[in-house]
Amino acid sequence: YAAPSMLCFMNPMLENGCPCSMPAPIYFTWRWLELTGMLLIAYYVNGWDRLAEIFADDMPIVEFGAGATLVWTVLLPIIRFAFADHVLFKYSSEMLSDKPFNASQELLREELMQSTSLVSAGDGAYSYVALPSQDDLPKLSANEQMRKIWRQMMSDALILLEQASSKKNPRETDVAVKEPAPPKYFINLYQWGHGLLQDHEKTVKQRSSVEELFVRTLCLGTNIIPTNPGSNWLSSIGKEKHFRFLEELRKSMETIAVQQKGLEHMSNFLKILPHWDQWEDEEMDAKLYKEKALIVQQLGRRGWTTLASSFYKQSKLLLEGFDARPRSDAKGAKLPNMKPKHWEEVGPRQMKVLYLLWHSIPDKQRMSTTDLEQLFRPGIEFEAMLDGADCSLTSAYAKNDESKKNTLELCILLSEARQLGLQLTENEKKRRDSLWKTITESAKENIDTLVKAVLDAKVAGKPTKEMQRLFDKVEDANRYIQEEKAATIGPDSGEVKKSRYFWAPDLLAHASAKKEEANKALLAVQALETQKRETQRKEEEEAIKQKAKEEEMKKHAAEKLRKEEEAQRARNEAEAALEEAEEAKEELEIIQEEKEEIEKMLEQAHNETVMKERRARQAVRREKLKRREMKRLFKRQKIKNSNGMVIAVKVSEDIDSFIDYLSDEGERFMSTMAEWLKLPAEAISGDEGIDIEGSFVGSVTVDQSVIGPAKEMWARLQELETKAEGYRPLRRTTSGLTIEILDFDETKNKFTARFEGKVSGMLQDQDEQRDVLEEVEAQLGVAAEALSLADIETIRGEMTYRVFVNITSVVRKQLRLEEAGEAEPLSLPGISCSLNWDKEDEDIPDDLTDDQSSL
Repeated sequence: YAAPSMLCFMNPMLENGCPCSMPAPIYFTWRWLELTGMLLIAYYVNGWDRLAEIFADDMPIVEFGAGATLVWTVLLPIIRFAFADHVLFKYSSEMLSDKPFNASQELLREELMQSTSLVSAGDGAYSYVALPSQDDLPKLSANEQMRKIWRQMMSDALILLEQASSKKNPRETDVAVKEPAPPKYFINLYQWGHGLLQDHEKTVKQRSSVEELFVRTLCLGTNIIPTNPGSNWLSSIGKEKHFRFLEELRKSMETIAVQQKGLEHMSNFLKILPHWDQWEDEEMDAKLYKEKALIVQQLGRRGWTTLASSFYKQSKLLLEGFDARPRSDAKGAKLPNMKPKHWEEVGPRQMKVLYLLWHSIPDKQRMSTTDLEQLFRPGIEFEAMLDGADCSLTSAYAKNDESKKNTLELCILLSEARQLGLQLTENEKKRRDSLWKTITESAKENIDTLVKAVLDAKVAGKPTKEMQRLFDKVEDANRYIQEEKAATIGPDSGEVKKSRYFWAPDLLAHASAKKEEANKALLAVQALETQKRETQRKEEEEAIKQKAKEEEMKKHAAEKLRKEEEAQRARNEAEAALEEAEEAKEELEIIQEEKEEIEKMLEQAHNETVMKERRARQAVRREKLKRREMKRLFKRQKIKNSNGMVIAVKVSEDIDSFIDYLSDEGERFMSTMAEWLKLPAEAISGDEGIDIEGSFVGSVTVDQSVIGPAKEMWARLQELETKAEGYRPLRRTTSGLTIEILDFDETKNKFTARFEGKVSGMLQDQDEQRDVLEEVEAQLGVAAEALSLADIETIRGEMTYRVFVNITSVVRKQLRLEEAGEAEPLSLPGISCSLNWDKEDEDIPDDLTDDQSSL
């Protein structure tokens, strides 16, 4: 039964539109005829008894098969007429965008687009057709419902693509999958499956880049736009939607990455481009063709740029998809009839796309003539480009710059084709030569007109400025002709820059000659005008000189009179001023005397104030020293009375470091001494100050805001340096310090001095430091508080620091611990008795009070 079974073929029982060889009713009728024939043949050959004997052990299976056949026979009309649906109605946008249709799906689509059977329209654009069809829903033909669904899918996809493309950095876009509306009637199994689908659609959120959205949108268009339009061609989404689809694809291909994706899916592009069979000579047809041309232009130029010679096969397919056609009969089909305004758009655009693709081909010299002629076929593409050139020259846009540029580019292409040896038809050669001649004559006529305007202006005696303006036009036209802008084939098989009109050498020579002719006319007019201007200038100079001479004489007489009047007036004013000056001089002398007296009084008062402040500071300092000495003597007496000791620590090297070490009031040093002497810390105390006998070098800064330039001070320092040859001593201070100026820097407003003697007071006491600096200021003759000690660089000499060792404090501490009960009891070996402690008052107190220290 293999042969009859093969005839049955597979046919989906639930699909209304069958993509296979026969409709469903014929298919199932054939199944019944096949089964009936098989049964009759078996009965005729074996009879009932033999059949019963053969199938005796398989009777349950036979009965089950017969029952199944009867069941599907009964269910067939019910399913076919009540529950059958079109499969493509169940395809979501995601399914249609995933991959292109196979052959069976394309057949199913074409069958569905031709179907006129009525279906329920559903609740929304994405609604599944209700199962079964509802009487309360509007009825549409299958193809109308399919177009409605697909148009909505295309609109949603284009919105997503437009949003992604409009972003400045369109890398990722959130795309939410649209949830389908549920049908009104469910069977349980369908309800369960649809519920799962709803849950999935709610949770799925696909993140897609612009490139991915571009590919998916392109795939969607490939699947829903018919690919084999004929005389009964009907658009599945309409021309307006088809135009917007192509427009959005073209806009999204502005980036190189998307253009690369377009090259990878070029086969899909070829399926969605509009065909000439679709042309109905409407405005929308012209728009569709424009988008088609721009897309082909983008893909072709990107392909040749990226893939070079390996793009040849794809370029051939792309040109076949572009389907350039001449307007008249040639080797292939011709363009459909179209209105003149549509032809003025289609013809030049077709020419532009073809010459751009030609110029995009790299290394055309290395391609065979056969390969080039397969891409740009004589009689077809060349004929179409020549038609476009004729249209550009005769249309309303003939004088447009873009039209001229396109025509020139075609002339360059035709010249290269001749150099490469492409065999054009005789008609094309004639039209090419005619085009070259027309372009050349037009260019000659243009430059001749401009040159004639220059010559006419010369004859009419126009000014040089007008002549120059006309000559500039001639020069611009000649530059446009001569300028090396066009890249074309060179003698060494490489591209070189040549003039746009390199194919018309006579035009180049003619333009140069005409420019020279206009230049000579301009130079002649300029020379004549220069001569006229020179003559006029000389005459004007003579007149000016004569007039100036007369004016000079008048001016001289007036000047003489004015000077005499001014001299007399000046004499009068001088006498009056002399009298006023005498009076002012007397008044000034009086004021100066009063000023000097006031300054002396102020200076005397200031000096007295400074001396008073200094004496007060000295008195305070002496009082401090006296107190310190009394405390020191008193502490010595206490130490002596308690059999203590005074240790004088002397430092003669690295005094700076030792002073820093005592910066915490000597606590670290006292602790170290206690450990060294193996005594408690309470037994060691330090002196309140240090004694340094030696010298230190310090940097003294001069406050420029107080003393001004202080030229006298720097002169004084310079004088001391000259006398002592670098050794500049000052008078000894009242505190017994010797001060030596080592060097000075007037630019930095500072000098360096060495202070020698008992310097501990100056280092420890700011008042004593201020007194010393005031004495230096007085010796240098600068204002008070103009000097300040900034840095102490080196301290030399001997430093003495006294440490007092007093063990009485140790005993007192032990007694206090005993009184508090915190000390360990004193145990006397060999006896047991109770010991009581009592502290007697001392004659000498531990610390001096303020009254005692003032003694």
